[in-house]
Amino acid sequence: MMHSQRTTSFLVLVFSACAGLAALLALWHVRLAAKIQVMQRQVSQVDQNRNLALALGNEALEYSKRRPDIRPILETVMLRNVPRSGSNSVPSVTSPSVVK
Repeated sequence: MMHSQRTTSFLVLVFSACAGLAALLALWHVRLAAKIQVMQRQVSQVDQNRNLALALGNEALEYSKRRPDIRPILETVMLRNVPRSGSNSVPSVTSPSVVK
């Protein structure tokens, strides 16, 4: 009879430890999920700002085709490369070769 009580006590202890650990892991999961939601909102905001900047840059490049006097400004902010060997092409802002 004494052996059965020890086994029962041991199993209750193990079950309680597992339940406590499961509760801690659930709480940890909830906190991390909340952090992920905050980060997702921040990433969305950064994406919006990036898209706005790219649109503004592309608009400035298109404007520079009609008004070449803005080209030195675009070159200083690295939106436009200095033309080589008489090339008159204007790269888009999204091309990887724009910023060197």
